[in-house]
Amino acid sequence: MFLIVQFSANLFVNIDMGILPASTVKIKTELGLDNTWFGFLGSVVYGGQVIGSAIASGALQKINPKFFLSVCLALNILTLFIFTMTDIYIVLALCRMCTGLF
Repeated sequence: MFLIVQFSANLFVNIDMGILPASTVKIKTELGLDNTWFGFLGSVVYGGQVIGSAIASGALQKINPKFFLSVCLALNILTLFIFTMTDIYIVLALCRMCTGLF
């Protein structure tokens, strides 16, 4: 089960890492974004990483690491899937933040 979740997470993460650079013009055009809002969409993932690292440091001491990582991978897959299916800016930004968080 863990290998299936890990494979799925790797697939979606690789899609996520390449989707913004590869489709910059199309995303900006379809959502009507200027460079500032598009830059925020690209960098909000790092804010999620800061928050996630603070949470994970304490959680990994109290929760079984294998279970914790499995839940994080499943949530990461979910947020990346939602990111690929929506065109609402706030949902896109929240998914990007959650990608960094998990």
